[in-house]
Amino acid sequence: MIATLAIASWFLTSAGVGLFANALGRTGVAWTVFSILFSPSLGLIIVALLDKKVPSLKLQELHAQHLS
Repeated sequence: MIATLAIASWFLTSAGVGLFANALGRTGVAWTVFSILFSPSLGLIIVALLDKKVPSLKLQELHAQHLS
């Protein structure tokens, strides 16, 4: 019972790391897998330390043109 809870918590927190990474512009699936394999805590620390990924200026210009 406790082992099942621990495994479920591991996977849920790993998914949370993936969602957080995705919100910062990173690949959420990759960070979820990383967190499952290594540690959700380690994944969270690394994602939090990385800079927010911002689309390049050219992509922003193309997006703005497409919206106009």
